Amino acid sequence: MTTPPRASSWTIKLPCLVVLLVARLAQAQDFTYATNNGTIIITGYSGPGGPVIIPDTINGLPVTAIGDAVFKQKFNVTSVTFRGSITSIGSWAFAYTSVTNMVIPNSVTNLGDYVMYSCYGLLSVVIPGSVPNIGSFAFSDCTHLGNITLLDGVSSVGTNAFADDNFGSMVIPGSVTNLAYEAFAGCYNLSSLYFEGDAPYADPYAFYSTPGSDRGVLLARRQWLGAYLGRSSRSAHRDLGSSSGAD
Repeated sequence: MTTPPRASSWTIKLPCLVVLLVARLAQAQDFTYATNNGTIIITGYSGPGGPVIIPDTINGLPVTAIGDAVFKQKFNVTSVTFRGSITSIGSWAFAYTSVTNMVIPNSVTNLGDYVMYSCYGLLSVVIPGSVPNIGSFAFSDCTHLGNITLLDGVSSVGTNAFADDNFGSMVIPGSVTNLAYEAFAGCYNLSSLYFEGDAPYADPYAFYSTPGSDRGVLLARRQWLGAYLGRSSRSAHRDLGSSSGAD
């Protein structure tokens, strides 16, 4: 009896590779783009929505940036996966989408203003330390945003960056040096902040219209005062509604 030849592993894998290649080409066709110094900037999206994959390359060139307003008002976009090393995400890039969870890649160094403005379904976001400045209104009016993770390296929280959001507590890493005007305005569920560092500047209106904000900022500043007196105030926790520590 003649034994039939065994299929090689390449014979078995080839259909899978073809399917993967076709899928990646289909994804690339969903985007309009421009070339800049041998890299790709995505400038538009015309795909069906749902889960979106940002490809690592298009036409053999690395995708490094998502331009302004690429996904703005693409209400059917529900998730975004980054495959490559994106370094810049433009203003309004994902505003008014239905993305529920966003993890900004740690290759990103520029995060534009209004980047996820009014994403009402957004539940959580992770911002890496590679992003030094969180832009104005970046995550404002995300009314269900309850979980925000800022990683060490972020230095500035911009104007209205998290205004009118839904989170109840937040850890501010020690790298943060500036809380801008109305950065946390109108966050009605915000009850506590955990400061891992010393004495960032907080605009007088950083917590405007946030319940207990006047008391909270005052207490925080009294705690931070220890830094100026040569005493460590690291890992300082303050409840915004508490009177503990007041004179």
